[in-house]
Amino acid sequence: MLQLLKSEPTNGYELRQRIKPISREALSINARLLNPALHRLKARDLISAKWEESKTGRRVNVYSVTASGRKQLFEQRDEWARFAAALSPILKTTSSDTCLHTMQALPTFHACSILFGTSPRT
Repeated sequence: MLQLLKSEPTNGYELRQRIKPISREALSINARLLNPALHRLKARDLISAKWEESKTGRRVNVYSVTASGRKQLFEQRDEWARFAAALSPILKTTSSDTCLHTMQALPTFHACSILFGTSPRT
């Protein structure tokens, strides 16, 4: 979420709409998961929110990444790059059934880490 908000401040609904095509339809986040995650990121001072009028005229919170959030994003991206680099050779050496199962599990794991602020090591 930090990466998406870094590229463009947005409200929760538009953020959910952006996640699906970017993830090639692998991730679909509902508001019941996204809104508490946004509140947790805000409580950790990783994002800020301000009330604005949406394109439809409704008042919505528009979220953007703070300086702390940019720092956290930089650190997490490095961790994820190392994790992906470590996982790649494993996927190449395992059976096709195991690879398929692992690849199917990764988007969910990645979505949970994005939402709940966990890292690949936790």
